Amino acid sequence: MSEKDFIIVGQGLVGSILALTLEKFNKSFIVVDCVNETSSSKVSAGILNPISFKRCINSWKANVLNPFSISFYKETNVKLQSNDFISLDVVRIFSSYEEQNIWHSKTGDNRYNLFLSSDFDLPKSNIVFPYGGGKVNSCGRLIVKDFLSSCFNYLNKKKAIIRVNSIQKAIPKINGNYCVQNYKAKHIIYCEGLDMLNNPIFNYLPIIPNKGELLKIKCAELPNVLLSKGIFVLPNNSKNNFTIGATYDHKDKSKFPTRSAKIELLKKFNKIGDFNIKIIDQTVGFRPTTVDRRPLVGEHPILKKSYVINGMGSKGVMMAPWLVNNLIRHIIFNEALEKEASIKRHEKKLKKENIDFASQLCVN
Repeated sequence: MSEKDFIIVGQGLVGSILALTLEKFNKSFIVVDCVNETSSSKVSAGILNPISFKRCINSWKANVLNPFSISFYKETNVKLQSNDFISLDVVRIFSSYEEQNIWHSKTGDNRYNLFLSSDFDLPKSNIVFPYGGGKVNSCGRLIVKDFLSSCFNYLNKKKAIIRVNSIQKAIPKINGNYCVQNYKAKHIIYCEGLDMLNNPIFNYLPIIPNKGELLKIKCAELPNVLLSKGIFVLPNNSKNNFTIGATYDHKDKSKFPTRSAKIELLKKFNKIGDFNIKIIDQTVGFRPTTVDRRPLVGEHPILKKSYVINGMGSKGVMMAPWLVNNLIRHIIFNEALEKEASIKRHEKKLKKENIDFASQLCVN
């Protein structure tokens, strides 16, 4: 068998970032991937935005995550010889005088003024600004589908990835090594997104599928910036091509687009202004979210050197590079794992069947 340092299960956003990060640490690995067309990575808009607009505050650890991620993606563009990450202006359209006042007060606060600005400039358009607007600095967009394709091609050339029709429930541990096909490794990291719910090792962790729907439109009247007002309007690569999103629904488990989501998105879009549009497509993806809105990162409490990284919801593009780096440094150098993301907070949810299954995976 070919011996590696790590086995990575899943080549979504997190799995791809894991592979590129392990390479920076000169660690060998094999990625095992099973194609899932409705995963959040496949349809994600890929927005890197450090602000939580609902409360007009920085997102969790944004001061750390945001600059780290931007640097990572810019380096990755060079490594993969791609343009999958682009810097992008984000203009917030205020919905009330209250939001306007809160925004302006925070532009003078050192905790927020790294990202918030009252200055913005837009080409003349049909956008309605009854209460004004502001700009978010240090934003970007990762074209996730293209990024995954670039990573696959890069890893495939290095013979560091295998595609399978299905992934077994969990990878067995034989004589201290995790074994899959003709590969073995001391460490294994699961980054399966919602497929974690079918993994008896880690399915005790509280992942919640959150359905998101997006509309792709053609419009010649919209400016080439990312607009935010209850929804986002995101310019795509093609001329006059935009994405409107996104809905959030933790109850609907169907994989199909819904008329109600389309109506909701268009209703919010029409509040931005009066535009002539043509709807091109409607897509669906499922985000892996958590009740406390914190990621799930760490080592299995029973099955040693078996790790998980998951649960980043809609902020995966910004969170993943730093959290992956944190996990790898924890494994290699025994550095502290981010406490708020650690799966240790959920150890009480571990069930007997999880423990029994983990024990059965070990073969001497």
